[in-house]
Amino acid sequence: MDELGPALTDASMIVLPAHSRLDPAEVLAVSVRTNAAHVAMGTELLHVGERSAVLRLRWRPELAGPDPGRWANGVLTALLDHVCSLTGVLTLDDAARFGGTMGLRVEYGPPAVDVPVLVARARGDEPHGGVLRVQGIVHAAGAPDLVFAAGRCTVAVVA
Repeated sequence: MDELGPALTDASMIVLPAHSRLDPAEVLAVSVRTNAAHVAMGTELLHVGERSAVLRLRWRPELAGPDPGRWANGVLTALLDHVCSLTGVLTLDDAARFGGTMGLRVEYGPPAVDVPVLVARARGDEPHGGVLRVQGIVHAAGAPDLVFAAGRCTVAVVA
């Protein structure tokens, strides 16, 4: 996948696993159209998989933290929470079973300074009982080892 290439902007571009019960239009909507914060930030969908998702966010000055050119930690957290939630829906393969984020633990790496594009990716584990765990990272596009935030999300699963 090209992290700087075109985003998935139409439901016809989304390829879900053959056995998936999810509607590609709903996946796209949840990813980038119905969350007001992510619409305002300009979050883009790059990839969805059986238990994974990848989002992208391009730099804009209004996303700055305390220093010019530095991404705000709140933006990193919002991006991480969103990619983990989307991954939760994809892992459960049923939006109705997604009960919401119960907890998100974020560990920050070095400050994201002068980074034009961030990528957030997450991978879900198999659900156990009423809980699903998802792990995600936010890194510089094209540099997956340059991680600015890593998180573990706990999602409630509705029976």
